[in-house]
Amino acid sequence: MATFRVRPRIRRESPKSVEETIATFKKTFDEDNKTVLGTIVQHHMIFKIRQKDQHFWSPELHLSVDDYEGTILVRGHVGPKSTVWTMFIFMYILVGVLALFSLMIGLSNWSLDIPTNAFWYSGGAVFLFVLIFIAAQVGQKIGHEQTEILMAFFNNTFEKIS
Repeated sequence: MATFRVRPRIRRESPKSVEETIATFKKTFDEDNKTVLGTIVQHHMIFKIRQKDQHFWSPELHLSVDDYEGTILVRGHVGPKSTVWTMFIFMYILVGVLALFSLMIGLSNWSLDIPTNAFWYSGGAVFLFVLIFIAAQVGQKIGHEQTEILMAFFNNTFEKIS
């Protein structure tokens, strides 16, 4: 758990046009479809690990190719599947709301000199937050090898473009 990078970012300039850059990614994908599965829709591409090798923590590579004032930029990130990402965001929000309301009730009771146990729920929320964070870091470690596969796919393809 030494790294705290949530989603590795990619930003490179392409010497080719948007269409040629996308065509190169499609060609590389078609040639090397043993490990990577992909979808290309207009200027957006999503690459995943093959279905038989996927697990809960498998990452995805999202790329977009756009023309910014004559400069062709390939931008994207490697991150968790959208369902995993949404689940973690939902859990963080749920724990945050629990902490907020328990603090509000605890402080209200404290200001009224009423004994309260609501502060214990805030401590529990902090504990849950730490557990969720640790689970996310463990998931990143489990998916690290597949992240490296996706980054190698990107780097190999970009070498063909340059």
